[in-house]
Amino acid sequence: MASSTALNKLEKLLSRLPFHLDDIKEANARYEIWKKTGKVEDRKIIDLWTYCFVWRGLLVKFGSHSKANSSDFDMVVAEVYERVVERRHTLRKQNKYASWVSVICRNIFINYIRKQKVSIPFDETIASGIVAEPDDVHSDTTVLIQVLEEAIRRLPAYLQDIAVLRILENRSYEEISLRTGKRIQIVRTYMNKAKRRLRNDDALLLFIKEEFREEAEN
Repeated sequence: MASSTALNKLEKLLSRLPFHLDDIKEANARYEIWKKTGKVEDRKIIDLWTYCFVWRGLLVKFGSHSKANSSDFDMVVAEVYERVVERRHTLRKQNKYASWVSVICRNIFINYIRKQKVSIPFDETIASGIVAEPDDVHSDTTVLIQVLEEAIRRLPAYLQDIAVLRILENRSYEEISLRTGKRIQIVRTYMNKAKRRLRNDDALLLFIKEEFREEAEN
């Protein structure tokens, strides 16, 4: 599925790793070291391992699933990698970093496959997809969508439409700008405000904490 150019790029990246990609114990140890030192060079090692690990893991998943579209591969890799980088500061069990990355990879791939199977309009109350705004690493996508919809309804009116378009309909900022008539900068500002409020929504926060606690303990 992957081009020879992409595979060659991965091989070059792997050659820069100071340990084998499958050395999970060392990956966890390196993550713990970076969390203690905060050094840029330690972070770069973790970033490199994470990207390669995600890339290879998704390559296997895409190659073995009939619903996976090879043209979406880079997009899903980027989504998983960005999610990991955005959320890893919340990981409490630092010696479980590798397994946590694996869970994120698995759950985002599952959500991706589900979106290939069915697309239900938002006006029928179930969204057609989710982007990585709040922590949406949950195996039951339908339940999560319902919780998110309820949380979005609790937002101030001026934030609701943008939150729906971005979080529930997976629209780009450019699309949202065109649909709402607001400048992209304004759209981003409103979305940031919506995210901050959603991350402090008691019901949503409780739901997320329960799911994240289970993942972090694996």
